[in-house]
Amino acid sequence: MTEAVALLDASALVAVLLQEPGHDAVEKVLDTGRAVTTSIALAEALNVCRRKEHPLDASTLRTVLATRGLLVEPIVEADALAVAVILDIASRNRATRASISLADATCLAAARRLDLPVVTGDRVWTELSLDNLTVRLFR
Repeated sequence: MTEAVALLDASALVAVLLQEPGHDAVEKVLDTGRAVTTSIALAEALNVCRRKEHPLDASTLRTVLATRGLLVEPIVEADALAVAVILDIASRNRATRASISLADATCLAAARRLDLPVVTGDRVWTELSLDNLTVRLFR
């Protein structure tokens, strides 16, 4: 894999695809040609675009992101183990208890494994105390 600069979560991808507030900050990361996301975050973003009736289909949206250089990182067994730990930490934290999804935890686990900052619009992620992880808010 090319040396990635950041991992984009689903909210970051949706911001770009739907031109939501903060999309310009995410586009700067995409413009490096070295942004990465997880397969699960990509699926979540494509599903959100479908629910919000984006005029392009999922395959076309994926092509749009690919032409911007977005790489998709598969989830590995080590991520699954880390997800369990992250969800446990989140469940013990009053601020994050009900707001960290499985997809969110998967992004966080992959970002830690890849030693990349994670770019998100989810402010609650900054409330997690996870070693070796930088959370960057795009809005």
